[in-house]
Order: sequence, then C-alpha cells, then structure tokens
Amino acid sequence: MTDHERNDRGAAVEGIAADELTGDDREARLGGLSEELETHDVRILEGMSITEIGFRTFLRELPDLLAKKSNYKKLVAYHGEKRVAIASSRKRLFKKCHALNLPFDELMFECIAPFPLPS
Repeated sequence: MTDHERNDRGAAVEGIAADELTGDDREARLGGLSEELETHDVRILEGMSITEIGFRTFLRELPDLLAKKSNYKKLVAYHGEKRVAIASSRKRLFKKCHALNLPFDELMFECIAPFPLPS
C-alpha cells in the first residue's frame, strides 16, 4: 500500500508491513485493515493502488461472471477486492456506488465481456 491509501473508514493508512506491528499498535495503525492484511501477501498489496487490486479481482472473477449469461455486457464495479455493484447501465451502476458512499476515485469499473489475454 502507498502512504496515502485509505481503509474502508476513510482513514489514512501508512505504508507499513503488517509483521512490523503487534497487538493494539497494529489495530491503531491499520484500523479495519488488520484482518484483511492477515489473509493477503502484504508485499504484493503494498505497491498496488486500490483500483489495481480491483482490476486483478475482476480478472480473477471474470470466468464466473461470464458463466451467468444474464451478466454478459453488464457493468461491474469493484472497491479493492470487493465487488460492490453490477448494473446494465453506467447511470444505474454509478447510482448504486453513490448509495454505498464509496470514494469514486477508489472504484474500478469494467464491462463483463470476454477479455483478450496478452500473448
């Protein structure tokens, strides 16, 4: 994470390795991210923006999204590793995201369609 990444409560989180902290200090510095960091490789997350994490999650979930035919050509929004909305139009998708009070610049939007893989 960069020095200015924000946790889901909107508080700034310093770019630190989770194994450098213990107990109350860990919770105070990382806020709600302490559980999330325990389930991920911190070295990978440190250098990625929340939208990059969202895009990687989208690529990982794309086969499952495409398996449901009603999802085809719909739009999807991610906030980090969490899929927050699926809608048939940009207006509906943005409305759903706005209702969740998520920072717009931390959201990643994609169309659910086959994605060309790099050769």
